[in-house]
Amino acid sequence: MTQLKALYAEMEKFFQPLWPGEDKPLVFGEGRQDQPKIMLIGEAPGETEVIKRRPFVGKAGKNLDEFLTLMGMNREDIFISNVVKIRPSEIGPTGRTRNRAPNKEELALFIPWLMKEIAIVRPKALVTLGNVPLKALTDPKIT
Repeated sequence: MTQLKALYAEMEKFFQPLWPGEDKPLVFGEGRQDQPKIMLIGEAPGETEVIKRRPFVGKAGKNLDEFLTLMGMNREDIFISNVVKIRPSEIGPTGRTRNRAPNKEELALFIPWLMKEIAIVRPKALVTLGNVPLKALTDPKIT
């Protein structure tokens, strides 16, 4: 078992009992696992990502794939993950479930796991996709 698979198994064991009765599947990172040139870090998975259990496969993923193509890269060349590995959601005014930003509790739970993931993958460069991942990596007061 690779270090990353072991980390993900440990995460499953840790997070499974935290939300009893709720379906909160974890969406783990994917791509080149050994020193990729770039590791992209997003905020959290959305609905499509949870259904497919893969990061960045929804609307944002389509944009990412087009951008990578323009750069002459593909998903296998990089590693893609999120700070929070569950879909933070809420019920909107129409009664439908919608995405929301991760709260402080979710960030506090997941940032240490992200740091372990980064240490295992050892990317040459980190690229944060948005304010939440940027603060997760640089702001000690976020948690």
